[in-house]
Amino acid sequence: MGFLDRRRMKFQKKMFFVYAVFGVLISVTAGGIYYYVSASNVKQREYQNLNSAARQAAEQYSDLLRSMEDVSRYLLSNPSVLSSIKILTQEARDLENPKVIMESKNSIRILMNSDYLLRKFYRIIYFNDRGDRISTADFGDKATREVPELENFEWYAQVKDNKGKLIISGMHKDEWGKYTFPEVFSTIKKIQGDAMGFFEVQVAQAEMDKLLEPSEEQMMICLIDAEGKILYHSHPESDMGYYQQFLGRTEIPTGEFETDTGMLLASVRFDEAEDVYIIVSEDISVLKAELGNIYLLTVLLAGGFLLLSLSYILFASKQLTRPVFQLYQMIRDTSLETLGDPVEIPDSSDEFRDLGKAYADMRERLNEAVIRETNISVLQLQAQFDLLQAQVNPHFIYNVLNIISARGIKDGDEMICDICDDLAWMLRYATNTREKFATIAQEISHLDKYFALLKYRYEQKLNCTVRIKKELHLQKVPRIFLQQLVENSVLHGFQNTVGVMNIMVEGWVNGEFWYIRVRDNGDGFSKETLEALSQKLWKAKQDLGEERSYIELEIGGMGLVNLYARLYLLEQENTIFMPGNWEDGAEVLVGGKILSAEERNGNAHRKDG
Repeated sequence: MGFLDRRRMKFQKKMFFVYAVFGVLISVTAGGIYYYVSASNVKQREYQNLNSAARQAAEQYSDLLRSMEDVSRYLLSNPSVLSSIKILTQEARDLENPKVIMESKNSIRILMNSDYLLRKFYRIIYFNDRGDRISTADFGDKATREVPELENFEWYAQVKDNKGKLIISGMHKDEWGKYTFPEVFSTIKKIQGDAMGFFEVQVAQAEMDKLLEPSEEQMMICLIDAEGKILYHSHPESDMGYYQQFLGRTEIPTGEFETDTGMLLASVRFDEAEDVYIIVSEDISVLKAELGNIYLLTVLLAGGFLLLSLSYILFASKQLTRPVFQLYQMIRDTSLETLGDPVEIPDSSDEFRDLGKAYADMRERLNEAVIRETNISVLQLQAQFDLLQAQVNPHFIYNVLNIISARGIKDGDEMICDICDDLAWMLRYATNTREKFATIAQEISHLDKYFALLKYRYEQKLNCTVRIKKELHLQKVPRIFLQQLVENSVLHGFQNTVGVMNIMVEGWVNGEFWYIRVRDNGDGFSKETLEALSQKLWKAKQDLGEERSYIELEIGGMGLVNLYARLYLLEQENTIFMPGNWEDGAEVLVGGKILSAEERNGNAHRKDG
């Protein structure tokens, strides 16, 4: 393989690699988007199925209660039944003819055993405190026993004084059975009047399962009242403690809930009219199985797309590099002796033909191009020189401020003069590159100028209080130290504040350490901001273990991190820097160890050097 062929293969590999990386990124991104959208749709569809099942179960349950309550209305609407009940419950019934009593019971029994009621309900039973009981289909497996003591029934305390309200007794064993005791769902209603008795309507377990059967086989349905009593459950072996977490809540979003055995997807509806929770649940593995299928499909689609992309890129790279190397060989063979020879343009795309024609024109104008390139180089050097000459000198700014101040004096506007004087003082202080450190007394003077300029802007909306003990005035700190602390409060502490800004600067000495604290009444640091700031401060401290020239390049800029880095260069491990919040806003506490004048001057000299 020749030299040109090796270079061509190398260039072709580079092109293939660049576009292959792009193809991988596109495949991964497209696959990720497809998976996210598909997974979201599957999850949303599963939630909708649960919501639909819960809504349907709630409607079925309400219809069931209404039909069970309508039984007593239907029976009592018959004058013969109502008259018979009155005969059975009157105080003087013992004096009546036994035949009348029997006829009264038969009158009630006939209407109760209508075909409609027998088909719809497992059992309808009338009973009273006198020991009478009348039940539908009272024979065989449905034969009933004698009336037990009513006080022994769990629901009796609720029903005896509730003035005809329907009492719901969830799934339980039939307490009236003589030979069999199937699971039934029942409602009990007291008949209005003096000791008129009760109607109990029962629905068998199988009918309840059929009535409340969900749309999906894996779904579980549970009905639980506001007291925490399970009224119905399609899977009684489930973790009943899981359902207690929903009590007392009226708005429960569909989602994932934890149980003792794993996670469940659940849709919960609270029927305020019936005072019952309808909970439809299913194991989260159902959703995970679908998501697993989507993931596999996503991998196959992304892999197929990537394979096609790489095949196309390989083919395209071969086609694109052929005319490039033809042109490369022409240029490589060009010399001063061959400038006049005709150029054979590669037979390729329009772009490469145009490139070949441009190369031929370039050869004709080669001498002119050399002269032009030389002139361009001269002009470039001149432009660089002019750029250096155009750098703004701080003295120019001071002169402009003096001119503005003079115009202010001429116009009788002393405020303009004061603003210019304060700004000029701050510029001289801030642009002093000979000293990197200053005393706190100098910083206080600089801060006064800064506060004065802020007052021009904010007027009565800003209150500034500075209380720094005199024993701190000679302490060395980084330049523009106090301004950075205060500026942080002004820029970040009052973004959402419309009232008066109060900024307090306090300084004191405690033992061998000095402290300065800046407080404001602004928005305070958010938890996320404090966490991010803590990480940046930790990173800055780690970086400060490197050479100082490297540190200055890395830290750079203004802000609390920059201030911490500059203070650390001065105080080292004695640095105190604690951003946080107090009851009215944000605060930053800084400090360090008090050193003797010799130690402080020597330390500062080393760092300035």
